[in-house]
Amino acid sequence: MDFDKKIGEITDFARENLSESRFSHSLWVAGTAAAFCANYNLNASRGFLAGIAHDICKEMSDERIWNLAAKDGSEADEIEREKISLLHGRAAAVLLKERFAIDDEEVLEAVAHHTFGKPDLSDLGLMIFVADKVEPTRERKNDLRALQKLPLRELARKIVLENIAYVKFKGKKMSNRTFDFLDWLEEVSKQ
Repeated sequence: MDFDKKIGEITDFARENLSESRFSHSLWVAGTAAAFCANYNLNASRGFLAGIAHDICKEMSDERIWNLAAKDGSEADEIEREKISLLHGRAAAVLLKERFAIDDEEVLEAVAHHTFGKPDLSDLGLMIFVADKVEPTRERKNDLRALQKLPLRELARKIVLENIAYVKFKGKKMSNRTFDFLDWLEEVSKQ
């Protein structure tokens, strides 16, 4: 795959279809993901591509998000049915396949599951989950250099725990998928 070409196409799409603030967030996630990937010996171009693409459906209508996400064959859980926009990652993965001919399964998985995570998430998926939560413009400030010193799964576990606390503080419901993700991270960290 010509990563530079695909990154350019997806960046153009994001710029045209996202608000300025959402596009800026996507650029920060892409840059953060690329830096983290390089630190953990993962392909930084794949990280940037997944990062710039992760929210490309975030500001679409609920109907469009629902219709795209439904194509992946997975069920929507209660929280996703209550707030359709939470399906934006799954919708984005479908759009990446259909519109941009992205067939890299780890990129698609990383984009699809960046909101809640999932057990057995690939290392690239862990990077996008983390980058989305810690990019420098986020409300919660993290020392990115200190975080990069942690083993990858421990880093993801720390960010999941912070995310759970943050969502609870905001008075919102947390998906059971995130708790399943945390259980998996805690299990693999024992091994």
